[in-house]
Amino acid sequence: MYKEWLKNVSDDDKETLLNMTEAEIEDSFYSTLSFGTAGIRGELGLGTNKFNIYQVRRVIHGFGLYLKENKRKLIIVAYDNRHMSKEFAIETISILEGIGISTLIFDEMRPTPLLSYAVRYLNACGGVIITASHNPKEYNGIKLYDEIGRQLIPEEIIPVSERIDELGYFDNSFDCVSPKIINKEVEVEYLKMVKSISLNKVEPIVAVFTPLHGTGGVFIKDILPNIYLVKEQMKADPNFSSVYLPNPEDVNAFDLAIKLGKKVNADILLATDPDADRVGCMIYDNGYHFLNGNEIAIILLNYILENKNLDNGIVYKSIVSSGLGNAICKKYGVKMEETLTGFKYIGKKMNETDKEFLFGYEESHGCIISDSVRDKDALQATYMLYEACSYYKLKGLTLLNVLENLYNEFGRYNNLTVSYTLRGQLGLKHKSMIMDYFRSNMISGALRKIDYLNETGLMKDDIVKFELDGGSVIIRPSGTEPKIKVYLESFSDTLKIDKLEERISIIIENIKGENDE
Repeated sequence: MYKEWLKNVSDDDKETLLNMTEAEIEDSFYSTLSFGTAGIRGELGLGTNKFNIYQVRRVIHGFGLYLKENKRKLIIVAYDNRHMSKEFAIETISILEGIGISTLIFDEMRPTPLLSYAVRYLNACGGVIITASHNPKEYNGIKLYDEIGRQLIPEEIIPVSERIDELGYFDNSFDCVSPKIINKEVEVEYLKMVKSISLNKVEPIVAVFTPLHGTGGVFIKDILPNIYLVKEQMKADPNFSSVYLPNPEDVNAFDLAIKLGKKVNADILLATDPDADRVGCMIYDNGYHFLNGNEIAIILLNYILENKNLDNGIVYKSIVSSGLGNAICKKYGVKMEETLTGFKYIGKKMNETDKEFLFGYEESHGCIISDSVRDKDALQATYMLYEACSYYKLKGLTLLNVLENLYNEFGRYNNLTVSYTLRGQLGLKHKSMIMDYFRSNMISGALRKIDYLNETGLMKDDIVKFELDGGSVIIRPSGTEPKIKVYLESFSDTLKIDKLEERISIIIENIKGENDE
C-alpha cells in the first residue's frame, strides 16, 4: 500500500513519504481508519491509518454514493478550529456537489450541536462536520449525520462503509465549487432554542467560561451575556497553545479558568471542548471542585425533574453512566431507559419514543435537554448549569451541596473511568487480547457477566459488564481513541472503588506483559 501511495500522491506528499522511517511507515499503513463511537478520526498525516485529504475524499465520496442511492439531496456541512478543518470541509462540498448532492455550509467554524439542529431545521437529509471533538491537537476527523440530526447508527454505517471500501484512495477528486452559505436565521433560531430550555428566571451569578480555543466561544455571549471569558482561550487556535489537552473531562484544562475565577470570585467555572458537544464544570465551595461527567448529569437531571412537568416523561442514559440517575427517576415516577455507549443511540431512542423527552446523558460529559438537537450539546448544558447554580444559590446551596444531598437521600454512587492507552499494531493486539480475556473469564466477586456481543435487548457491541455486590465493572474499547476504557461503579461502603480499579489494572497489565513479544 505504501508503494501505491508513492505513485499517486502529490509531489510534496511523496517527499514526506520518502522521508519516513520504517517505523513511521508501519504506523501509517498497518491499519485503515474506520468508524468508531463518533465518526472517523485519526492523527493527521499520510497513510491509511492517518487522517488526510485522501481519507476525506474517500469517506465523503462513499457517503455521497450512499446518499444518492437513497435519493437524498441536501447535506449541511460544518467544521471546527482544527488544522485543515476548513480545507477538508471545502473538499467535502466539492465531492458531494460533484456527484449531484446539494450542500450548505456555515461561513465560519461552528459547534457540532448547531449542525444537528440545522439538519432538522432545514429538512436536510444529513450532515457532515470536520472535527476530532476533544482529541489532542494532532487529530482530526469526520462525523456523519442522518436526516434526523443524529450521528449514523450501525444499520446506516454498514452500507456507507461498504461504499467506502469499494473506493480507492486516489479516484475521488472533483472540481472545486463555490460554497453556498447557510442563512443566519438558522443560528438565530438555534440560540432561541437554547434559551428556551430555561425552567426558572436566572438571577445573575459570577461565572467564568472557556471554549478551550474551540467553537463554544462563538455564541456564549449570546446566551450568557454577563459571563466572564478566559480571553487567552477565546482565540480559535488549532494548536490549543494554552492547554495540554482541549478536553473539559480533564481538570488540568481549567488552569486558566481557575486563575480568572479566583480573581472575580466566580461561583462556577464552565468549559466546552473544541466542537462544543462536551461540557466541564468546577464549583466554588471553599475552593474550586471539579465535577465529573456523572456528577454534572446527576445535578442537571435532578434540577430538571424538580422543576418540570413530568407527565409521560422519559430520560435516557448510556449503560456506562451512573446508576444514581435511575434512582432519581424512580423517585419522580419518570421512566429511564439505557442505551449503548455513543450519543447516536440516545438520538435513536429520542426519535422512536412517543413520550415527552426530558433529558439524555453520558458519563463522558455529554448531555442534551431539548430534543431539537439529536446529539450532545454543551451550549445547552452550559446554559442549564449556569441556571441551576443560580437557582440553588438563592436557596443557600452550591451545586456540591445539591450533590451531597442526593447522596444522603439515595446513597453514595462512586464512579471512576480509567483509560489504558494501546498504540500501534501491538496496541491493537493488546486490545483484542484484553477483551478476549474478560469475555472468557469472571473477575473475583462477580455475581453475573453480561457480554454485549450476545442478545441483551440492545444492539450487539464489544462490551463486557460484570455485576458485583454493590457495584459493577464495564470494559470496552474506545471508539474514538487507541484505548481500552474501564468504567467502575460502587454504591456500597464495602466495595472500595480504588481497590476494584487496582484489581482490574493488574489483570490488564499482566495481559499486556504476557503478549509483548
